[in-house]
Amino acid sequence: MLSFTAFMLVTATNIFPSSPIANAEDGFKLQQSASVEIIKRALPVITEGAETWMADNDCLSCHRISFAAWSFNRALEAGFAADRDDAEKIRAWATSWKKIVNPTRREGTTQAEALLGDPDTVAQLLIGRPVIAEGSADPEWVATYRASLGSSQQEDGSWKSGGQLPLQKRPKKETQDVTTHWSLIALAATSPGKPAEDPAFVNAKPWLAAESTGTSTEWWATKLILERLTGEEATALDLRQTLLSFQNRDGGWGWLTADDSDALGTAIALYPLVQDGLVSETPAIQDAINYLGSTQNDEGGWSVNGTKKNSRDEVTETASYWAACWAIIALSETVNKNHGVTALD
Repeated sequence: MLSFTAFMLVTATNIFPSSPIANAEDGFKLQQSASVEIIKRALPVITEGAETWMADNDCLSCHRISFAAWSFNRALEAGFAADRDDAEKIRAWATSWKKIVNPTRREGTTQAEALLGDPDTVAQLLIGRPVIAEGSADPEWVATYRASLGSSQQEDGSWKSGGQLPLQKRPKKETQDVTTHWSLIALAATSPGKPAEDPAFVNAKPWLAAESTGTSTEWWATKLILERLTGEEATALDLRQTLLSFQNRDGGWGWLTADDSDALGTAIALYPLVQDGLVSETPAIQDAINYLGSTQNDEGGWSVNGTKKNSRDEVTETASYWAACWAIIALSETVNKNHGVTALD
């Protein structure tokens, strides 16, 4: 069992206020406390899920461990007292390239072939890698994975979605848009240069220009991040407002913008909004944090319907696990971004 006994797990009673907040500073303190407690309660869910998956499976299928590594890295950077040896074990497992390939097809598959076949996992690992100290270098795998991601770009400027992602409950073209967005975001996150001047971004312009609008919260979230990297201020602000307009009255977002709220859609929306400068005392962010706290179950996780067409009306373990990972990733941003406060302050 991966040890997280160092966590002080407490219930979130009275953390999620229903009455108006007196002032911005009070609002920050309440929402900071809420974010911290939600993360503390969710981390054991990720821990147990990662341990079980690594013990029972020998591949990165369903992106569970890539998301787990991303969430652990952000929680550690936000000041949560996790066992760093256990976190490093998950990182090492996630970045072993052979784990990308199904065990039945692994023999004879080269590293290059494995990485080219799953740009989504590669992008998640690159974006979610640990932040390195100034003057330090990324581990060797980062350059290899980045080069592979760049070379897997299609002639039309897009990236092809892998695995079961094309089976999701949104148009296949939209899923490919999202894979393309994340791939470009990952390349920007691992390059010191200006994203707009990167050949991959230049090659992607025709594809991006031909995009219409998305039906999923993830499409709008990734579009906002991408626009901030390469686009104009006015367009980015419009995208932010559009994403905010999809927020439901209960404070959450659905995985599809027309759906009822769930933790996965809410955390995916929260992540770019906080990155875009909205802080915890902003009403929309307060409401999103309150939603995640009020819907978190006794075990520290959430129940979320599947993202595939054939599971859209039933709770699935994969979507629920993704939701817990995304909640930690997004809420760690609220801890990192607000007034420099960390979970251990």
